[in-house]
Amino acid sequence: MMISNAASAKEWLFGTAIPLWLDIGITADGLAVEELDFQARPRDVGYHRTMVQFRQAFCFAKAALAGGCDASVARELFLRASAAAKHPDGGWVHKLNSDGTLQDTTRDVCDQAFGLLAAAWTYKASGDAGILAAKQHALNFVDAQAGEGYAEAMPSRLPRRQNTHMHLLESFLALYEATGDDGYRARAEAIITLLKTKLVNPDGFLFEYFDVRLSPLSGPDNWIEPGHHFEWVWLLQEYARLSGSTISPMADRLFAMAVRHGLDADGFAVAKISPDGRILDGRRMLWAQLEMLKAYLVRGEDARPILANIARFLPSSPAGIWYEKLDENGNPVRNRMPASTFYHVTGAFTELLNSTKATA
Repeated sequence: MMISNAASAKEWLFGTAIPLWLDIGITADGLAVEELDFQARPRDVGYHRTMVQFRQAFCFAKAALAGGCDASVARELFLRASAAAKHPDGGWVHKLNSDGTLQDTTRDVCDQAFGLLAAAWTYKASGDAGILAAKQHALNFVDAQAGEGYAEAMPSRLPRRQNTHMHLLESFLALYEATGDDGYRARAEAIITLLKTKLVNPDGFLFEYFDVRLSPLSGPDNWIEPGHHFEWVWLLQEYARLSGSTISPMADRLFAMAVRHGLDADGFAVAKISPDGRILDGRRMLWAQLEMLKAYLVRGEDARPILANIARFLPSSPAGIWYEKLDENGNPVRNRMPASTFYHVTGAFTELLNSTKATA
C-alpha cells in the first residue's frame, strides 16, 4: 500500500482500516477481537486482553473525532469492556476468556493506563460523563500503586518497567486535556521527573527494565528500544503543548540517541540496541516506525522517508491489514497480526493529519 502523504494515510485509515475493524473486529458479545489472520479474518485465540479492548476503544474514539465513525462504537466498547474486566477490589483484570468471563485476574498497571487513556478519548468523542465515572475505580487503584514511580501489578512482581510509566504519562496527559483537572497534570509532572532522575542513564539511553529501587538491570536482561525513545519524545512534546511550558531538553537527548544508534542503513528503527549503542535485534517492528513518525512530526523533521518505510508494512490485499514486523532483509514476518498494533497506527496517522492541518 502506497502511503506517501497525509491524504493517502487518511484514505487508508478511514477508508479501509476503520471500516474493516468495524465490520469484523467486534465479536457478537461486543468485545474487540484479539487478532486477525492474513486473509483479514478474526482469529479466536482463547482470550481477550483488556489492553486490546481499551486500545481499540481509543482507536474508534480518535476516528470518531475525525469523522471516521460514530462515537457510540467507542463508547459501547469501552463501557462493555470496563464492566466485564472490573476487579471487585478496584482496577481492571488482565485477561478475559473468549466469552467475556474472567481468565487472568492480575491487575497490571499498564493495562490500567490504557483503560484511562481510552476513557479520556472516549469521553472527548462522546461527551458521556458516565465514561469518567466508570474509570474512577481504576484510577484509585493506580494511585494506590504510587510511590517512587508506580508498582507493576497486583499481585506484586518484578522487574519494574519504563513502559508502565510511559503509558501512565500518556493517559494522564489525555485526561488532563479532556477534563482540565490539574491533578492529572501533577501526576504527569511526577512521571517526567522520574524519567529525568531514574529512567534515563547519563549517556542518554532509556532502559527497559529496573529493580525494585528503579536501578537499571544489568547484563543481557536489559536493553534499549529506539521506538520507546521516540514515544517519549512525542510525550514530552505533548506535555509542553498542554502545559504551555518549554519542551524539555530530555526530548532532544532521547531523540539524538535513537537516531544515532537505533536506525539501520535503510532508516528503519531497529527492535533493540545495547547500552553501548550496538544493534542487538535488527528486526523492524511496525510500532517503532509509527512512533518514530510521531516524533519526527512534532519536531518538524522530514517524515517522508519514514512514511515510505511504513508503507512496506501495509499490503495492498487484503486491504486494511498490516505486517507486525519485517526481518533484517526487509521481508514481512507473517506469524501474527495482533489488534494491539492498531493503537500505534491510529495514533501516528491522526498525528500526521493534525500536523498537516496545523501547517496548512
